[in-house]
Amino acid sequence: RDAPVRAMAPSYSATVTDSGDLRVLEGERVVWRTNTTSSAGNFTLTIQDTGNLVLAGGSGAQAVQLWQSFDHPADTFLPGMNITLARRGGAVVRQTLFRSWRSPDDPAPGNFTLGQDPLGSAQLFIWRRGQDGKDVTHWRSGQWAKGSFVGIPYRPLNLYGFQLSGDPSQSNGLFYTFQRFNSSQYRFVLQPNGTETCYQLVDATGAWEVVWSQPTMPCQAYNTCGPNAECSAADHCTCLRG
Repeated sequence: RDAPVRAMAPSYSATVTDSGDLRVLEGERVVWRTNTTSSAGNFTLTIQDTGNLVLAGGSGAQAVQLWQSFDHPADTFLPGMNITLARRGGAVVRQTLFRSWRSPDDPAPGNFTLGQDPLGSAQLFIWRRGQDGKDVTHWRSGQWAKGSFVGIPYRPLNLYGFQLSGDPSQSNGLFYTFQRFNSSQYRFVLQPNGTETCYQLVDATGAWEVVWSQPTMPCQAYNTCGPNAECSAADHCTCLRG
C-alpha cells in the first residue's frame, strides 16, 4: 500500500524460497516479502475460502503455519479474523490494527486506524492521524458487555458472530473474533472518513448493503465538545452546569 508496484512492469511473479520466505518479484527484483524462515520444507501457499492467504510448511502432523494475510489486515475485518491485543509487563507486544484507505479511490494508508485500547480495557478505538503525525482518539466503542458495546447499545454485535475471548496477559492475547453464524455474509470496513461500517451481502442483487455505521453524528465522535461541555442530541455543544 505504501509503495505499489508499477502497473506496466514487464513481469511479476510469486515464489517461496527454500527457507520458506514468500516473495513477490518484479523480474529479479524483490518488491515484497514475508520475511519468514523455516526448515520445515514442503512449503505450500493456499487461498482459503475465507480469503485468508496462508503460507505453511511441513506435512501431516508436522505441518506448521508460517504466515497468514489475516494477521496483516488493511481496512476490512472479515470472518475468521481476530482483533488482538497482547501485553507483557505493561507493554503492548502484539496489536492488530486496521488502517483506512487514503480516499475511496486510493488504497494507500489513510488517516484513521482501528484497534483495541492499548491499555487493555477491551474497548475498540478509532484514532485519527493529526497534522503533527500523532494519533488522537476519534471514536471509542465503550466496554463490551453481554454481546454488545456500551457505546453501540442498539446493535448487539454477537448477532453477527462477534465475540470477545482470551486474556491480554496470555500468549494469544485478548481478541475479538468474527465468525459467520448463518448463511448471511458480513464485513466491517474502516472508511477513509473514519467511520466503521458494517455491510451485508444481498444475495438477490449481489450488492453490499450498509447495516450500520459508527460514528455518523458529531456527538458520537470522541471529545467533540472538549472537556468542559456536553454534546446534545441536536449535535450542539453546551457548557456544563455548575
